[in-house]
Amino acid sequence: MMRVGPLASGMIVVAEFPQDKKKYRAKVVEVLTPKSIRVYFIDYGNECNVPWTNVFKLPDTFLQEPEMVSPKDTSHRLALHHTHAGMKRQKFPPGKMGCI
Repeated sequence: MMRVGPLASGMIVVAEFPQDKKKYRAKVVEVLTPKSIRVYFIDYGNECNVPWTNVFKLPDTFLQEPEMVSPKDTSHRLALHHTHAGMKRQKFPPGKMGCI
């Protein structure tokens, strides 16, 4: 996959989800540090801090697909947390990797 150029909030990219190491569509929420980006996985609703080395350019054909989850829709997010025993919602400071 191609590395993405300079990152900015709102960009749609491909990012590696830390728990399963698979790549998914994501929206850049915030550039936290030169090495850490906060992303929102638009098809699943998770937010994670990921290293910039795990963020890639999304092929144009996938840019036209609608988001599968609305940022305002948290119903599936609650279900996700119930299915993963012991998983807690928590905020991760800049530079710290993790998901909510």
